[in-house]
Amino acid sequence: VVAGPAAASGKGGAEINKLVRVKGTIAQVAASNPDVFSTLVFALGEAKLVDVLQGPGPFTVFAPTNDAFAKIPAEVLGNLVGDTAALTEVLLY
Repeated sequence: VVAGPAAASGKGGAEINKLVRVKGTIAQVAASNPDVFSTLVFALGEAKLVDVLQGPGPFTVFAPTNDAFAKIPAEVLGNLVGDTAALTEVLLY
């Protein structure tokens, strides 16, 4: 897995500071960084996608951080998590 920690650029986007090669599957890397990806890990579990991301891939993943999920109104996120089909569709987009 090649991970790029993003930092706010101040222009509404993010920039990659440095690419880092890490060991493990996408699911393992996300789960090992709960301060950044715990909401994503929860959503992947609800959508039954953890096993998929533990496979050999190849995968391209744009992994939203907890901060990104926090910008979604709580009611909207709750409704999405409660609708497995819709959640899966969003995560696989």
